[in-house]
Amino acid sequence: MKIKSIFLFSLFGLTFLLPTDVISQTESTDAWLSTTLGYEILDDLDIKIELGHRRENFYSSRLYSDLVLKYKLNDFAKIGMAWRHSAEPDPFDVEDLSNRFNVDFSGKVKRNDIGLNYRLRYQTKYNNWTVSEDGTTPTQTVRTRLLLEYKLNKDWQFDAGSEAFIRLSYNEPYYLNKVRYIAGFEYRINKSQVIALHYILQKEVQEANPHTSHIISVDYSVDVKRVLKKLKKKRKKKRKAAAK
Repeated sequence: MKIKSIFLFSLFGLTFLLPTDVISQTESTDAWLSTTLGYEILDDLDIKIELGHRRENFYSSRLYSDLVLKYKLNDFAKIGMAWRHSAEPDPFDVEDLSNRFNVDFSGKVKRNDIGLNYRLRYQTKYNNWTVSEDGTTPTQTVRTRLLLEYKLNKDWQFDAGSEAFIRLSYNEPYYLNKVRYIAGFEYRINKSQVIALHYILQKEVQEANPHTSHIISVDYSVDVKRVLKKLKKKRKKKRKAAAK
């Protein structure tokens, strides 16, 4: 009971770490849909491919693909690197391409049913680098995210947290330009499949025309290695049954 109380207190306290009193000039209701395929290459090395579709106000949209490598340092920490390519749905619109590269450090501690997940990310994003004169000038950002996780039972998990975006600039002081607040649930369908549903409140801060986004995010993830192992076992059983 004491641990649950600490979790709830921390959950509500987390909302005060980042600013919430930003007056937005514009707002939107967005939908983020994604599918993640993961495969364990080695005991401590994973590769993931994420395919996603993001729609703003259920009208304008972008498609993206992520290629992610993660290495497990120990039971508490990981490092990772990723490349994201995104564009408008029109494959011939080469003037609206973007490429993002990032490196991560993440850590997680857990006690009983409660976990604390931290991620520090540096990312650099290039817009229109093949056609724009400014395409080789990247947008650089440092992101820091803190998530509290609570396992409700063997299949359901609740998590909530916040993330800060710090814009880096060559000729201006660094500044906080965006915050996110996250809350939602994960449901483990089986050992190889998980579906997650989250609400994300995203606010721009210290910008000339700050924008607020209300986002519904749905992600379906699959452990490909587990699926292949299961299929291999099924085939083996069928061969044994056919040989009898």
